[in-house]
Amino acid sequence: MTVNPVVDNGPKLDSGIVSNVGTDGWTTVTLTTSYTSMVVVATLTRPGGTAPLVTRIDNVAANSFDLRVQRTDGLTGTISGIDVHYIAVEEGTYTQADDGITMEAVKFTSTVTDGRVSWVGGQSRTYNNSYSAPVVLGQVMSFNDSSHSVFWARGNDRRNVPDSSNLFVGKHAGEDSNLSRANETIGYVVIESGTGVINGFEYSAAVGSDTVRGTDNGSYTYSINGLSNANSVVLSSAGMDGRDGAWPILQGPTPISGSTITLAMDEDQLRDGERRHTTEQVAYFAVSAPASTLASSLDASRLSEPSLPSDVARRIDRVLSILDAAAFDPEVESGLAHHWDLEIADIFSSISSLFDDDERSTNSDVIEEGFSSEAETALSEIRAWLLGDGPLPSDVDDIFADYI
Repeated sequence: MTVNPVVDNGPKLDSGIVSNVGTDGWTTVTLTTSYTSMVVVATLTRPGGTAPLVTRIDNVAANSFDLRVQRTDGLTGTISGIDVHYIAVEEGTYTQADDGITMEAVKFTSTVTDGRVSWVGGQSRTYNNSYSAPVVLGQVMSFNDSSHSVFWARGNDRRNVPDSSNLFVGKHAGEDSNLSRANETIGYVVIESGTGVINGFEYSAAVGSDTVRGTDNGSYTYSINGLSNANSVVLSSAGMDGRDGAWPILQGPTPISGSTITLAMDEDQLRDGERRHTTEQVAYFAVSAPASTLASSLDASRLSEPSLPSDVARRIDRVLSILDAAAFDPEVESGLAHHWDLEIADIFSSISSLFDDDERSTNSDVIEEGFSSEAETALSEIRAWLLGDGPLPSDVDDIFADYI
């Protein structure tokens, strides 16, 4: 049996919170997902009373990136204990037809730096998809210049949010009188406003109201549309009303509570000490993981792998566990079904590799003869059923009985 390797061409969304990030060194964040070209967006939580900080990213690799926070007040004292929320996705363009989502993740080299002394307005970008209400989030993803810069996006004017026809993105340096910066890699994600599921993660993406002011003005809240149990969120500026420049941060020890985000705009202190700011709109992407308790139970089952007689048996047992869980919940979220579909395809491919490597000695007499065409067909039909493209095959347990 020969099976072509399965490649996950989906967004590969990962999300989390990194604790105890500081200004005195880099924290390497290692992910369980591997990427061909990772795009990362990160947002820090200001616990209160700290100097203005921005997130910096560097050394983005297949399954890791380096993270730190950087002071923007001209001082050098160490600050630590900062929580940073992040998302990571695979660079690419994703459509409803192929992926169940309208989204794109892009990287490019930023050659323009905006700020109080000169708002050029970023660099014009072309959408790869059509959007009715685009939500744009991004990050300076390199550390080519040790002076701070931070992501922002706009529409047809500095004060306007990105719209269906206009997208400018870039970096700014706030009130720094010196806007000379080395070119940096910018990563950004555009997603249609709304809710959905990506790779088993429920999400809500939107651009909030024009109500968020500076940290010296107070704390502000957004209600997360359609998601009541978010556990991480990233933010980005959508337009820039204030000439001084600012960036959104999460505020307080518990910035997410139910369906509420607590946030503010922060300013640097390179020109003056105040951090008051006029009202701004903020783009947010909130995530709740996993999308189903079924995913948690299956993952726990996989970690405590059963004592089965062979590698093939373990893989088939995993397929049957997925099937039982999906059959238990007939309204499986599309993202979770897609995730399981890809996992079954990977299992199928790995079983083929076991046979190709002539590892028959560890399996039963039936396995020695190879994986039956009936079992191959059943796996294909299970995958189609998960995605709503066909009926569930009958007698699945009987088909796979000889393999476990």
